[in-house]
Amino acid sequence: MKLTQITCPSCGAPISQEITQKQPFRCSACGSLLIMAASGKPAVTICPHCQTENNALNKYCSVCSTKLLVDCPVCYLPNVVGSVFCQRCGANIQDELLRRVTWRDLKKQYDRRRKDALVKALEEDQRAELERLLAELDEPERHAFAIFYLCQQGEAAFEPLLETLRHDQDPDARYGAARALGMMDDSKAIPDLVAALSDEEPAVRYWAIDSLVLLNAIGATEAIRELEKDAFKWVRERAKSSLKELDRESL
Repeated sequence: MKLTQITCPSCGAPISQEITQKQPFRCSACGSLLIMAASGKPAVTICPHCQTENNALNKYCSVCSTKLLVDCPVCYLPNVVGSVFCQRCGANIQDELLRRVTWRDLKKQYDRRRKDALVKALEEDQRAELERLLAELDEPERHAFAIFYLCQQGEAAFEPLLETLRHDQDPDARYGAARALGMMDDSKAIPDLVAALSDEEPAVRYWAIDSLVLLNAIGATEAIRELEKDAFKWVRERAKSSLKELDRESL
């Protein structure tokens, strides 16, 4: 059967060769694999995976879902899967696809390295800011500022504050840490605050009591009660008032 009025569904070139119905043939212009199903019916595309006949406009095989058309990586014209060269721009489709895959892999690696570098930079900035704020605790007049921003740091500041309360040689830093821990509302600080009730610095003892009240540390009442006999009046008074507050909370 001689066909002169039918064009290739992939590239639009006229199909002029002799073809037989139900027999696969290739377009002489673009090399697309086609088959004429029956007189008057549209050409179909053969799935390269399962050999199913699909409408030539389908992008995916109706049986196995294999993609039947592939976009040229250069000009984006849909080409039949398996075509070596793009029907429009002549680019080697497989080479360009491989180049794109390689480029995407390199981009993923670059993005991952950039993300890791950004995370590291943020961590370093946060660490530097944390160290600066902890250093501010050495100066009582800077406590309000430092404590506020330490609380904004959240979990990252918690352990460093505990270490400051436990071991810092500057009593101003220790009582600043005691104040901050109470405001962070984390009950894990209670054991260290109870231990701080025995600190040699009265300001540390005072703010440890205050923070234990903020944390509703009912179990610390006996340790606080010992400070009703403290040598400093303002510590004794805070101990007495805190016991009343904790007693109300326990009701």
